Amino acid sequence: MRKKLLINTLAAAVLGAMLSTNALAAASVNDRPDTSDSFFEHSEDGWFWYKDEKPLEPQKPEEQQQPTPTEQLKDAENENRAFSVAWLRKNLPRYRDLAIDKPTPENVRAFLLIQRIMLDKAENFTQAVQTQVVGDALVDESARRGLSTIAVHSLDAKGTEETRNLIKGLSDKTGIFFFFSSTCPYCKA
Repeated sequence: MRKKLLINTLAAAVLGAMLSTNALAAASVNDRPDTSDSFFEHSEDGWFWYKDEKPLEPQKPEEQQQPTPTEQLKDAENENRAFSVAWLRKNLPRYRDLAIDKPTPENVRAFLLIQRIMLDKAENFTQAVQTQVVGDALVDESARRGLSTIAVHSLDAKGTEETRNLIKGLSDKTGIFFFFSSTCPYCKA
C-alpha cells in the first residue's frame, strides 16, 4: 500500500513537471512577465537595492597634518637605526631565513644575537609596563577584578546574584511559549 502511494506521488510529480515544462515552452515571449526591472538585471547592487531619493552630500575629507620634513627625517633615522624596533621588525625575518637556508655558524650566530637583542628589549618593556601598572590604578587589572581566590569567588557570587535578580524581574514582564507535539521525537528529546 505504501509502495503504491509512493509510486503515485512520484508519477504525479513527474507529470506535473512535464506539464509545467511544456506550458513554459509553449508560451510565447510576449506572454512572459516583464523582467526588465527585476533583481537579476541589477544584481550588482546585491542586498543594497534601496536607493535614497536625494543624493548624500559629499563629506569633506579631514585634513591630516603632514609631517614636517624634519619629522620625516627623524622617522627615517629611527627606522634605519641599528637594532631599533623598526630595524628588528624588518631584519629579524631576513636573518632567520638566511640562517635556515644557509645554516653556517656565522648565519645562525647572527640570527641568535639579533633575537637575543629583541628578547632583551621585550623584557625591558615588560618590566616598564609592570612598574607602571603597580603605580597606576587606572591601568591595573587587579584593581578592577581581584586576583585572590576569595575576591574572585566573592565577585562571581555577586554577579550570579545580580543575574538571578535580573531574570526574576524579567519573568514578571515576559514569558516563553513552547509549542510541542507529543508524537514528535524532536519535541520529546
